[in-house]
Amino acid sequence: MRILLAVMFLSVLLTGSTYQSYEQTVGTEGNSIIVKTTDIGLMLGMLGDDVGQEIGAACSADPSLRCSVSNGTLMMEEAFSSNEGYYTYDVNYGIPFIEYDLVVKKIPVGKFTERLDDILVAAGLTNGSASSGEPMNLQDAETNKETALFMRQSGLDISYVIIMPGNIASATAGEVSGTTTGPMTEFVLSEVLQESKPITVESREINWGYIIVIAMVIVLALFTLSFIRKKKR
Repeated sequence: MRILLAVMFLSVLLTGSTYQSYEQTVGTEGNSIIVKTTDIGLMLGMLGDDVGQEIGAACSADPSLRCSVSNGTLMMEEAFSSNEGYYTYDVNYGIPFIEYDLVVKKIPVGKFTERLDDILVAAGLTNGSASSGEPMNLQDAETNKETALFMRQSGLDISYVIIMPGNIASATAGEVSGTTTGPMTEFVLSEVLQESKPITVESREINWGYIIVIAMVIVLALFTLSFIRKKKR
């Protein structure tokens, strides 16, 4: 099974025919949901014309697989926390803003390879148990530069999208900047790998809780001062 998957992904790289994307949605407490989307057109040719229906049926029958198929696209979902080592996350509750800092150090490629193993087994397309995979280390300069060059030459580019709490103020990976709109930023993975730097995203939103408390304190202070003045009169 591992050999089959290796052939499939090598073919993807060589042809550049399969588009992939990662979308990481970060919660205010630092937990994330990452959805990987990939075109399964290559699988249709290697595993049979009905593979899309079989994978879709497996996803529908077993919610624990956390996957779905739509229009030839496979979507796989995984939940992560900041203590797993893929990213770090910090929150600063200031005035007037709450500031969120995310640093993505590794992309959980191996997790999704394992998930795809499970899906193919559930669909009856392969047999055997899934084995662990390695994440993509964004700071592994030697490996990343080779991978980035290969991506550009093969015509394959993978996007990495991050959705933060609040609006994004800064999104960089070394000298590369993400394409940002509101709470969302998007990176081209080949550019990130060429830099071999973590993806660093900073966002912020108005700290309405603190502002409301301060406003209430000010109103109470003014009311108290007014009462004291009236009493003196």
